[in-house]
Amino acid sequence: MKLNNKSIGKKFLEQIEVAQLLDIPQITIRRWKQQGKIPFKVVRNKIYFKTSDIIQWAESHNLPIKSLDSLSSGDSSSHLSLSRAVEIGGIYYDIIGDDIYGVLSDALDRLTFLTNVNKDKLLDDLLYREELASTGVGKGIALPHTRKRFDLGFAEPHIPIFFLKNPVDYNALDGIPVYVLIMIFTTSTKNHLKLLSKIGFLLQNEDFLVLLQQRNKYNILLNKISEIEKESERL
Repeated sequence: MKLNNKSIGKKFLEQIEVAQLLDIPQITIRRWKQQGKIPFKVVRNKIYFKTSDIIQWAESHNLPIKSLDSLSSGDSSSHLSLSRAVEIGGIYYDIIGDDIYGVLSDALDRLTFLTNVNKDKLLDDLLYREELASTGVGKGIALPHTRKRFDLGFAEPHIPIFFLKNPVDYNALDGIPVYVLIMIFTTSTKNHLKLLSKIGFLLQNEDFLVLLQQRNKYNILLNKISEIEKESERL
């Protein structure tokens, strides 16, 4: 869909809006930004994407563009709680495996809430996603997710966190072996993008990264996630 200048209501877009506009996972936009593949601006020490630049760039790369009216600035997903999703998703320790297949397989086996899905098919889709591009986002952290939404029958999102017994090579951009997985199970694509944005903000917090490196206890991690989430909502 080609947009003309008259249809452009916002001069700058945030990362989640670019993801919605291009119908691409936000983690991909973040990776492109880190690799310098997508144009962006720094305004008052905050990164924004100029709408006209993004549209021109997308058209030059033959990427489809959704209507700007579809951006969910007032969507109910803005009220999603990351700390709640982690609380019901759970935190798991000593995940075993010598490679991506092994750790993902053991991680899924730990999840008792996956009662309405074929875990073998889910594992296959997670692995296929890794073949397309690593979900290792750097600093020893990966955000494994599938390319399609599985009907899990959830009333709200679940985000389990897994600490690996031994780090594994995850083909991450920075080459650092992964020691923690943050897996995302949501009820819609919009919720998925919103929670990815919240996780991205969380992983910019150095204190939280230290807690991850120390493999801290459930309640300590959960309290810190809640604290950082409240901080992000005040910005």
